[in-house]
Formats: sequence, structure tokens, C-alpha cells
Amino acid sequence: MSEMTPAKTHQLLEKLAEYVMNEVPRKSEVATKQEMNARFDRVDRRFDQVDQRFDQVEQRLDHVERDVNLILDGMDSQLKETEILKTEQMALKSGLSRVETRVEKLEKVH
Repeated sequence: MSEMTPAKTHQLLEKLAEYVMNEVPRKSEVATKQEMNARFDRVDRRFDQVDQRFDQVEQRLDHVERDVNLILDGMDSQLKETEILKTEQMALKSGLSRVETRVEKLEKVH
């Protein structure tokens, strides 16, 4: 380590003075405690607003989810009804086919 001399000490003091004059904010530039508290209060209020908005969005999503589930349930019911109708149609077609076969046999006999 180099030895401290008055010239080095003076040079360090000049650097410190330059730093204080140019880099350290003035008292008028520094926010007071009240100003900072007011800023924090505004930020807190904004966070509360954002939280409320998220709650609203969450409620809307719950409604949408319920509506989509209702639609899906309705579609499922329609599919079941369609399957029933298809089964009934196949049974009717099979029955008509048997009747046609019997009629053809009867026509051939007469």
C-alpha cells in the first residue's frame, strides 16, 4: 500500500467534493417522507384496483365456465337423443324390410 501524502489526501478530498457537488442530490431534489408515503398510498390504491379487477375477471371466467358446461351438457343430451333416433330408425327399417319380404312372398303365392 502506498504511503498517504498531503498531495494524495488533497486529491482525494477534491474527488469527494466533486462527487458531492455533482452526484449527490440536493435536499430540494429528495422527496420528503410525506411525499414518499403519499406515493406509496397511491401505489397501494392502484394495487387494490388491480386486485378488484382480477376478482371481476375471475367471476366472469366462472360464469363462462358454467355456460360452456351447460352447452356441453346440452350437446351431450342431443347426441344421446340422436343415437336413440338412429336406433329406432334402424329398428323401423328392419321391420319394414321384413314386412316387404312377407308381402313379396304373399304376392308370389297369389
